Amino acid sequence: MENVFALCNTPNKATVLTPTTFARTPAQVLLLGGSKSPAYLKTSLQALASVLPRVQRAELAGCDHLAPDNSGHPEQVVRELRPFFANGASPRP
Repeated sequence: MENVFALCNTPNKATVLTPTTFARTPAQVLLLGGSKSPAYLKTSLQALASVLPRVQRAELAGCDHLAPDNSGHPEQVVRELRPFFANGASPRP
């Protein structure tokens, strides 16, 4: 059996997300992580980056997991999001 990346619970069922599930994702994906984020989050981003077909990855220097929060570093997040969406990535699937 494939490794399980995520288990998503919905009101009436659970969906298992495997690497194959993510490999079939047609959307452009931007993975953001902070240089001060816990190791398990960095490992998760690397695993996703290894299977997503249209992925960009950015590490935000000096940020932890709460970079987008107003008490974090939202300006660094915006610096990554603007060019991603300006270059044709759609915020909708």
